[in-house]
Amino acid sequence: MILLLINIVFNLLLNPGDKIHAEIENYIHKNHAEYDSVSYSLHDEFSSVKSLEINYKRKSNRIGNNFFIPVKIIDRNNISRERFLIAKIELFKKVLISNAVINKGDLINGSNSTFMLKNVTDLNQTPIKVNEEPSGVISRLNLTPGTIICKEHIQAEPVVNPGDKVNLIYEFGAVSVSFIGTARQSGTVGDVVKIRANNHQYSAEIINQNEAIIIE
Repeated sequence: MILLLINIVFNLLLNPGDKIHAEIENYIHKNHAEYDSVSYSLHDEFSSVKSLEINYKRKSNRIGNNFFIPVKIIDRNNISRERFLIAKIELFKKVLISNAVINKGDLINGSNSTFMLKNVTDLNQTPIKVNEEPSGVISRLNLTPGTIICKEHIQAEPVVNPGDKVNLIYEFGAVSVSFIGTARQSGTVGDVVKIRANNHQYSAEIINQNEAIIIE
C-alpha cells in the first residue's frame, strides 16, 4: 500500500481537518498507485482564497518532480478561476540495484544485486521490479554499487561465444546439409551471428548452443 508522507504547506484559511486535504491525498495516491511510496509537499500561496476543489474534468500532469493538480478556486470576491496546484513529489519503488561492482558481460544474480526501495522520480529508463527478477542475463556496461539496474542495462547471456564450434545447417527446399563451423561472434538464441566454415563466412541464426541455421 502506498505510504503518503504529507507535508502540506499552504495558506488557504482552511481548517487543518478540511476535506480538501484528504481529497488531495487521495488524488495523488490514485495517480501514482504503481509506486510503493510517494512523498509530496504543496507550497502555494492562497491568501485570498475562499474555497478550493479539485477539477476532475481536467487531466493532471507530471514534469520531473512537479505534479500539477487541476483545481477550481473561488476568491473572496466570489470570482471562480481554474489553475493548477503544484505538488513537489518523490516517487519510490522497490527495484533491483547493484550491491557490488558489475562489469560489462558479468552475469547478474543474487551475489551482485538485490531489491531495495529507491527514489525513481527522475529515472528516465525502465527499472527492474520485484516481479521481474531477471535470470540468465548479463550487464551491457560497467555498473557501480548502488546503481538502479534497468532493462536497458541488461541482455540475455550468450549461448554461443567466439571460437565455439557450431553445427551449421543449410536448408534448400527438401534438402538439408550440416557441417561444423567456428563462431566469430557471441549471441543468444535468435541472434544472427557470423560463423566461419570451409574457408567461407556465413550469417546464421542461433537455434541453441550447438546449432545455427544459415540465412546467407
